[in-house]
Amino acid sequence: MCVRRLIAAPLVLTAASLSCATGPGDTRTYLLSLRDQVAAQVCQGRSLEATLAQLLTPHQEDYGRPYLVGVPGREKFARDDRAFAAQVRAAYQQLTAEPTAPPNDGKPRAIALIGDHYHPPGLIRPPIEAAMKPAGVTTDFLYDVTKLTAAALKHYRLLIILRDGMNWSDPAANRPQWWMTDSQEQAIIAFVRAGGGILALHNANALKPWAEKENPAPILRVLGSQYDSHGAPREGYRVRVLAKDHPVTRGIADFTATGEHHRPRPLATDMVRLLESTAEGETCLAGYVRTEGKGRVAYLAFGHNREVLELPDVQRLLANSARWCCGVNASGDPP
Repeated sequence: MCVRRLIAAPLVLTAASLSCATGPGDTRTYLLSLRDQVAAQVCQGRSLEATLAQLLTPHQEDYGRPYLVGVPGREKFARDDRAFAAQVRAAYQQLTAEPTAPPNDGKPRAIALIGDHYHPPGLIRPPIEAAMKPAGVTTDFLYDVTKLTAAALKHYRLLIILRDGMNWSDPAANRPQWWMTDSQEQAIIAFVRAGGGILALHNANALKPWAEKENPAPILRVLGSQYDSHGAPREGYRVRVLAKDHPVTRGIADFTATGEHHRPRPLATDMVRLLESTAEGETCLAGYVRTEGKGRVAYLAFGHNREVLELPDVQRLLANSARWCCGVNASGDPP
């Protein structure tokens, strides 16, 4: 049966059921896995047809570590390929829908743009969610880069980014495309200068081509650094706290981590350096903060794998950074 015919299958899941937070454990696990797998295709800029072609036949891909592309347990919840295609279509439509104004619950609210070719969003979302709860920051997740607009940002106090600037829309071609438009770049810059916060993680300073060393893109100047290079996917490194009294690093001691050791190239001269990391005798900047207009920017180099994001010290750094970017203290009130 061809992919195009499968796409025409009727919906069997509603948007509400795809995002449900309660229900039988097996069903919820399956729905979360389905959402995360579809999100992994959406965040690479892939069409519904390409997404379905990828997910119909489970297979392993290597993003520096083995990663299963496919939805475990599918045979229990989808009677055949047509039923599964309808589920994929429902998830795809939800994840690529135009953002709606979120409810105002009185808490700082973040929109998190996560996931790319090398960083499946299903490995990023859980630790980000876990860190934002103690921070008191309600977080919505965005996977479709085309939906990152000034209209979407106006509802939020904080933009979290853990992804680079490349889309891989054709799974068969090894040719990525730079996705950020001039209007998107200007929308982000205007957002932070007007008082918004940006929490940039790991490879977010690769949102624009990093080979242009002499003339970095405006968004990279606002973020304060530019991606330069990184080490092996499972490299061990030591993190040292440089500014122990800053709100972002308060309560954090030196720690060790295992993951891709990123080496950012500093651009801003006004940054406050908070962390540095050392691997194989090479020491790099690992965290800093700066201001831009009325807004605040924080950068943390961690995020290549779920394990490093779940480290207690990294969880605390994420929560502290979110609060600092939003201009609130640990109690949720302005300092």
